Amino acid sequence: MRDKLTSLSVPMDKEQVSHTKNVSIMADTIAMIADIEKEIDQQSCELVEAQKEAFRFLDQIPSESASYLINRFFVGMTITEIGRLTVPEKLKQFVNYTTIQTGVHIAVTGVMWVGLGLMAISGTVGLIRRRRKTK
Repeated sequence: MRDKLTSLSVPMDKEQVSHTKNVSIMADTIAMIADIEKEIDQQSCELVEAQKEAFRFLDQIPSESASYLINRFFVGMTITEIGRLTVPEKLKQFVNYTTIQTGVHIAVTGVMWVGLGLMAISGTVGLIRRRRKTK
């Protein structure tokens, strides 16, 4: 845009061609563009320095936290997108399924054998008492 504005062949400072009050609008526009470009360059340098400082900070924290922060604030991912990336292949189990007695696959333990023995003894004693009552 600056090239188009400065490549005009009409002189800007000689005679007043129009009857408007502001005859230097083109020169003002070019000066404004130059100032804005300087400001953009300065902000760009500040941004690069801020990124360098952020990466120095990220080097000091654990890698899992650093990768989350990089994806969230530098890549611009949402929390949901990050969650989809970091789901482990095998989820943690909060219940030890091998010790649950469901009735389908019963693992007989020593306590269960004692209980079965006591049930057998009580059943036998009950049958003996019944027979004595009937005699």
